[in-house]
Amino acid sequence: MVVAGCEEDANYAEFEVRSMSFLDGETVPLRHTCDGGHISPPLIFAGYPEETESFAIIMDVPEESTAPFVHWLMWGISSASNFLHQDQNLETRAGAEQGTNSAGTLGYYGPCPVRGSSHLFTIRVYALDKNISLAEGSGRSQLERKMGGHILGLGKITGRYAR
Repeated sequence: MVVAGCEEDANYAEFEVRSMSFLDGETVPLRHTCDGGHISPPLIFAGYPEETESFAIIMDVPEESTAPFVHWLMWGISSASNFLHQDQNLETRAGAEQGTNSAGTLGYYGPCPVRGSSHLFTIRVYALDKNISLAEGSGRSQLERKMGGHILGLGKITGRYAR
């Protein structure tokens, strides 16, 4: 996948992203899905580069080949905070903004595969060397362009949901 003109496996510093709701690669609790209220999971970031000024989040289903379904876009998350509370649609921290997901709504849209199927989704957290500014509701391509040349590190967590 190309992010802001750079390959995902570029030489970014790796850091840890965890959730208190599920472990990496495990099933996502119902409350974080379309069947349970679209409540974004709490996240903790650790070991990111010292020079980090802000974080940005892209959550998608990368296994969808042509255009991955974007579940969540968020940016302007201060590096002074290494924690995001659950349900960021209700509690966006000062300065942080959310984008429009592939469902056409603002903020977090929980995993929602077609009945009888399963999806593996990925939450990527980008450590950036500056605080990027975009209008609330911007899309993935705008976010990726703004991040171009400013990514210091990348952390991620994956989860699975089946219906």
